[in-house]
Amino acid sequence: KLRHTKKKRIIECGYGLIDNMIAAYNALDKVENEKKTILIAPSWQYDNLMDSCLDDLVSGLYGCGYRVVIRPHPQDVRRFPVQMKEILERYQDKLSEDFVIETDFSSNVTVYTADLLITDWSGISFEFCFTTGKPCLFINTQLKVVNSDYKKIPLVPFDITARSKVGRQIEKSEVRQIAAVVDELLTHQEEYRERIEDLRQKHFYNL
Repeated sequence: KLRHTKKKRIIECGYGLIDNMIAAYNALDKVENEKKTILIAPSWQYDNLMDSCLDDLVSGLYGCGYRVVIRPHPQDVRRFPVQMKEILERYQDKLSEDFVIETDFSSNVTVYTADLLITDWSGISFEFCFTTGKPCLFINTQLKVVNSDYKKIPLVPFDITARSKVGRQIEKSEVRQIAAVVDELLTHQEEYRERIEDLRQKHFYNL
């Protein structure tokens, strides 16, 4: 209606990507991690986690008893090799079994086996939550806007409304105290699992 285009025929299909991810996740042997695994997976828009607060994230989580996996966006690795090389060199002394920077994107095993995801505005948040039933911690970096006309449609985007339902969101200024928020989310995983399942049933057609 906004564009005055021809009315579209809506096909009752579903969301194949989530169906496939859920099937792949369900096929995995579920083994509890010896150390809770925290996956940091940013988007690649301006002000993303890698650019704006990665050092604070690492400072807040490193040495707190977690296994931390940083999984840059594939576009960051592809488009900004110099920046990625600098990040790898900066954290070289920390790299170990409990602190990993992952640049091989051929598998989603890291996504499936993490206990908690930390991201900004990346779509991986909902893939992770609605596949595994585990919560996400969102850092409020600058809003990722692909369609600058989105406010012309009188609906608040799901990306915004769902953030506080599938996990928690904090400001960049709070990142250094992130361990306390991570502990809270991990402690209440089952409560979030119920909320995520309820949201999934309400918003995903024909699962």
